[in-house]
Amino acid sequence: MIKVKLKKDSNKIKRITIMGHANYDEYGKDIVCASVSSIVILTVNNILTIEKDAISYDDKKGMSINILKDNDIVNILIDNLLKCLNELACDYPKNIIIKEEN
Repeated sequence: MIKVKLKKDSNKIKRITIMGHANYDEYGKDIVCASVSSIVILTVNNILTIEKDAISYDDKKGMSINILKDNDIVNILIDNLLKCLNELACDYPKNIIIKEEN
């Protein structure tokens, strides 16, 4: 199962951590993993293209995204990322779960 953890501070998302494998299908054919990877990489690349110091990320063990700047563009892109991940979690509840931490 893919586990998405949202770390909030003052009701703002400060960190998104994504770990695990969906196990929807075998490695290389898993549409849930492919969808999550595509959504996350697209979002990270878009944010970094617009403003390089708005986020930092570590992709050595899963993916961890630290939100460093709070501005309209970053917020819109992060909100879109979370909407897409939530839609996947609704469609594939056995394969992806999203939890908030305060």
